[in-house]
Amino acid sequence: MEKLFITIERRQKVWDYAFPLSLPSWACHFDDDNYVNIAELVRVLKKLDPKHDWYLGRPSTMGPVGVDSTPEKATFWFATGGAGFCLSKSLLAKMSSYVRNGGFEELGELLRLPDDVSLGYLIG
Repeated sequence: MEKLFITIERRQKVWDYAFPLSLPSWACHFDDDNYVNIAELVRVLKKLDPKHDWYLGRPSTMGPVGVDSTPEKATFWFATGGAGFCLSKSLLAKMSSYVRNGGFEELGELLRLPDDVSLGYLIG
């Protein structure tokens, strides 16, 4: 469980650093042990409008996951952080008020789920 909160804490530091800056068209996360074909990634992202909400990544499960650790039970999809994901500027802007100033860390503590699943919950 300790590793779970270290990961969420790290993701919170990324949010706290990134959101005071002007938002990029796209923000992508990849683990350091993944190969990313940057040219192909750029080609795909150029076809999509970052003014729309995009949450791109590989689903980690065969169907939506459920959370019952909150007052309102929820089901949602999430992109596995290990394979990487990208978020559009529009989606980043909508998320910013929820993840700044420790908000993502608080969500992780409430859900008691890994950071990629918590992100899917927030977006879903």
